[in-house]
Amino acid sequence: MPPVFLNRNPKADFDQVGTSPHGWIALHQARTSRQIVLVRDHPDATISDVGLVAKVAHVNIARILGVYFEKHSVYVVHEFLDLDLFEVFPLASEVEVASVMSQIISAIIYLASFPIILRVDTIRISFHGVVKLGIDMNYKPTTGSLTREADRAFLTAYAGETMMRLGGVTSWTQEAMDFLSILQSGSLPALAHPFLLKSKGSLALREPVKFAIQKLIAAG
Repeated sequence: MPPVFLNRNPKADFDQVGTSPHGWIALHQARTSRQIVLVRDHPDATISDVGLVAKVAHVNIARILGVYFEKHSVYVVHEFLDLDLFEVFPLASEVEVASVMSQIISAIIYLASFPIILRVDTIRISFHGVVKLGIDMNYKPTTGSLTREADRAFLTAYAGETMMRLGGVTSWTQEAMDFLSILQSGSLPALAHPFLLKSKGSLALREPVKFAIQKLIAAG
């Protein structure tokens, strides 16, 4: 469980340095920490909701670093990830696409086995090429079997759309097309699928991330 602060605003510990569609970006006031975070306001979240989501622990799911309760506001401090995944597309090879999709599928398989259903609202990637799903705290956790089945179908379809945006299908192999068709059918492929075995993990994505950051800097 991450640290919880009652009757305290995160601005007591963090200085805002920017904004994003999902919250505001901040630096920890303790310079020695060198910590950049994303702070999100979740007015409808309860202590129970936060406690459930905080139990999520997977290398490809963004971590919750702290929770602040102040009056009627709930602020959740998330780890900061450098780029939205789509800022690195289009990728140059099937290996790079497989390296992204293997991380996404690993996270989805984990979420599918989790006791509650959680909605994903963003996919980001770190400077080191680690892909992470962001959890929507405003989505009410549920446990119903029908809802769980629908949510899994949503996640797999979302993964399929993500794959389509990462690279052109015209040059993909039959293994890649088979993998995509499984996702589009609403099923969850195994991590041992031949397409995913082409993955080189985060190492294969460091150059695309570096290039994407250089493009953003050049664009001002």
